[in-house]
Amino acid sequence: MLQKKSKLTKNIIIALFIFIIPTCVSAQEEIIDFESDRWDITGAQITEYSGRKCLMGTAFLKDVEFENGVIEMDLAVKKMRSYPGINFRIQSPGDLENFYIRPHRSPFYTDVLQYTPIFDGLAGWQLYNGEGYTAGYDIPYEQWLHVKLEVNGRQARVFINDDETPALVIHDLKHGINKGTLGVTGPADGSAYFSNFSYKLDDNLQFDPPPQPVQPLGLITEWELSQPLMYNALDLEKSYREQGLTDLTWQKVTAEETGLVNIARFVKRDDSRANCIWARKIIEADSSKNRELAFGYSDIICVFLNDRLLFSGNSSYRLRDPSFLGVVGLNDYIILPLEKGANELVFLLAEL
Repeated sequence: MLQKKSKLTKNIIIALFIFIIPTCVSAQEEIIDFESDRWDITGAQITEYSGRKCLMGTAFLKDVEFENGVIEMDLAVKKMRSYPGINFRIQSPGDLENFYIRPHRSPFYTDVLQYTPIFDGLAGWQLYNGEGYTAGYDIPYEQWLHVKLEVNGRQARVFINDDETPALVIHDLKHGINKGTLGVTGPADGSAYFSNFSYKLDDNLQFDPPPQPVQPLGLITEWELSQPLMYNALDLEKSYREQGLTDLTWQKVTAEETGLVNIARFVKRDDSRANCIWARKIIEADSSKNRELAFGYSDIICVFLNDRLLFSGNSSYRLRDPSFLGVVGLNDYIILPLEKGANELVFLLAEL
């Protein structure tokens, strides 16, 4: 009798253990009320919209370490210039991953949905555009829509409402694989509202392998970057040598597979006004020759070869016309008059 009773007790414990596990998982999916003290809502306020108590503005959870899993929320937007979304894997206020919506560009543009990394407080949306970063969508206005973000490793995908097909697939999260807290981000101006926020940790999400980027022939992948400088203190028509900048310190950096160098990833500013850097590359030529250079930039650039100014440009947001975004691509071309031997190619770059 004792042996049978012990066996029965063991069976009951196992059954209870199996029953308890799903209960713990479902608890992670519970709605986290925005009035909970788990939230820091310093940049937001609780309000009501379309029959719901909700949040307007930017807030983050104080007690979460999220790497892989599912983040869900309801979002209501008006047709106004606004960028509401989800912040995830937040390392600090200036270093995080961000997905957001541009309601005012729906449904005619291909960047209604946007993923961007944020490094050192600078969003890279002008650097990351097209497949894997942006997508179009027909956003319904002034009604609640459901947004689900699934994250695994270096990949993520976004589902809107009950669609089984993701509206946006993110191939490469630029902060890599790490952990951080979660939040919502939006203006507190009545253009966007959040409700029903929840998350679930899950390391078992399955993604298709991401496509491999095609590298253009002759891509420059190694650069040297200076420390950040004050843009207003520089003469844009003179090289750093001509300006007597003898105290520049140079760090070697490697571009992403596409050739892009996100400077904010490498250069940290002690002063937010230091919005300018020098980038240089030594090009060896076996003889004097002309070579075409294709490049992209954001926001301001001056190109020097062997201390000679060859090009200057400004592609700042909305500078050229009201719809101009200043998105980076290999869209500008110049001819480099290379001399035999070592040639110093230098970019002066400023972020406005």
